[in-house]
Amino acid sequence: MATITNSGEDIISNSLDVTQLDIADDPSNSFEDSFEIPRTVDDILNGGFTRNKIGLQFPDELLHYSVGVFKSLERHLGSDKKLYILADTTYNACCVDEVAAQHVDADVVVHYGHACLEPTARLPVIYVFGKRTIDVDSCVDALSTSLRQKTARETIISTDVAYAWKAQTIADRLSQAVEDNMKVILHGLPPTVAYPAANSGAPAGVKPGEEVLQDHEADGSPLGTDSTQEKPTCSDQKQSCGDTCTSCDCTVQQPLSLAQRAVSSEPKKITADESTIIIYIGPPSLKLTNIVLTNRPASIIAFDPTVNSTFEATGTENRLLQRRYAQVNKAKDCDVFGLAVGTLSTASYLPLVKALRAKLQKASKKVYTVAVGKLNPAKLGNFAEIQCWCVIACAENSIVNSKEFHVPVITPFELEMALDTDRIWTGEYVLDFSQLLDPSSKYSLEAHSEGGNDQDEPIFSASTGKFIKHRKFNKDNEMDVPIAEGVDALTLRTTENALQVMNNSAAGAYLQTERSWKGLEVREGQDEPSLLESGRAGVARGYTLPDTLAASESQSKSN
Repeated sequence: MATITNSGEDIISNSLDVTQLDIADDPSNSFEDSFEIPRTVDDILNGGFTRNKIGLQFPDELLHYSVGVFKSLERHLGSDKKLYILADTTYNACCVDEVAAQHVDADVVVHYGHACLEPTARLPVIYVFGKRTIDVDSCVDALSTSLRQKTARETIISTDVAYAWKAQTIADRLSQAVEDNMKVILHGLPPTVAYPAANSGAPAGVKPGEEVLQDHEADGSPLGTDSTQEKPTCSDQKQSCGDTCTSCDCTVQQPLSLAQRAVSSEPKKITADESTIIIYIGPPSLKLTNIVLTNRPASIIAFDPTVNSTFEATGTENRLLQRRYAQVNKAKDCDVFGLAVGTLSTASYLPLVKALRAKLQKASKKVYTVAVGKLNPAKLGNFAEIQCWCVIACAENSIVNSKEFHVPVITPFELEMALDTDRIWTGEYVLDFSQLLDPSSKYSLEAHSEGGNDQDEPIFSASTGKFIKHRKFNKDNEMDVPIAEGVDALTLRTTENALQVMNNSAAGAYLQTERSWKGLEVREGQDEPSLLESGRAGVARGYTLPDTLAASESQSKSN
């Protein structure tokens, strides 16, 4: 609560906390190599972008490189392409800032640094993840040692996007180091170009809504294909494969075309069972937390390239799930909910907002929708009448575990569980919007009821240990005027343009019963009304005064 009620002086003295991991920390790579300038130029020139306006989105930790990247791209692209640096993102830096891009009417965004890879709603994206330093030998040695202690049939490798450039090499080396009966699968590599699902301007060979990249075996062949199929060698090619070739028997790595690299959504989610080991390559992050929560049966081993060591991520999910379950129990006691929209670029955020509003209203709950930008306790503390917040953001920013928020902050999946009082939580966890919106999914918002409890009767609260009685909102047409879709109004205007009081307003009830300060004192009928008088006219260099005011000023000067 101190975060909400403090004086605000700390915001001046606090320093900005940014991630120190650098996109260009590998000294063996040049500046243009680290920021993939040639590939970015090629994607822009071959992308068919007609307005010739490109937004360059940088997170805070890479902003000091922005001018160098801007000048380098401008030198290669020429003056007909207009480049704009986008910084201080509207929401989270891992999401594509389509709001800022639309301010400059950009027709493509180049996103630098870490990305959550959520599908965009409007604009195509060129991703530049960077090439962070990783010791491949240490990584393979540490992981192979850990795998020898496990009995599993399958190993799935997933990486932080900044280490994806070495993922294939690590998978190849690891498949040779482990037992023959263990299958090593490289999870779908992150896309370098992505188009929104509804976009029809994708290059030839890319169908809107279709994933092109797929899971790969350790040898690079698509999962489910015959990896023993003969591949071209250096002797079959007109051009040599360069320094990486040690003999004429080596396999030539064919460069992917723009159509092959373009996808319209994030690579497929990892699906694993008890016989699977998931290897995550990268430092502890929100992505690792999500993998742990959504793949509970699997054993998870993480390798941190910053310290060259492995650690077991399995087991940490129990404490996380207990914390989330406590938030769900608190949400069950609430009557007034707020939908905190933390993204405007994720493709399915609008359908999800609509579905959640409908579900809350069907459960007789009051709901407000607020676009808050970057979440913090002070922002949400301004809405004291809201008893529980549901965050609609990308998967990496949906889970808010901070204890500084004064009310529960939950995910859409947790909200669905809180409203379905008859449902028993088995520990499974969902962060993917599409599963909540898919009618055929068992996690669909439409697939479950709101429980069989009669809200006129008190119910037992698991979080407080007391009986509580829920208030009803939007039930049986209690309001005189129906609320139009998308309106979170406390008052509505009638056809005569007059304000109509809504007696069933949660905010109004809170103002009357809970708030200690309700505004300035009215003093109705206690003071004489002031008389309207003519004032000054003209401009600042010389005002024209009315006769009464001119006489009053001349009299004051003479005194």
